Amino acid sequence: WLKDGSTIKVENASTYFGMISFWMRSKLSKGFIEFELDPPLRNPPKNIYVRIRHPEGKRMRYVEVNGREWEGVDTERELVNLGSLDKHTIVRIYY
Repeated sequence: WLKDGSTIKVENASTYFGMISFWMRSKLSKGFIEFELDPPLRNPPKNIYVRIRHPEGKRMRYVEVNGREWEGVDTERELVNLGSLDKHTIVRIYY
């Protein structure tokens, strides 16, 4: 469901932490999947984790958060730790 050109969108989902919205856009023809997040603000979690798997099982090579290379990545588990967020965030996972 994340083949090139696909989009997944969740808007204003109610959670224990507050409302959350996110979008995933597959741009695999350009080598990445993009994830945008409006994090919950009422009771923000200490860590927000993102796990996005490549539809063909390829491993992530590196991750950018808001245009900068991100260190909080576990490539074996395909997990990105974004920490605590208080603003709109854009994540690009490169394969």
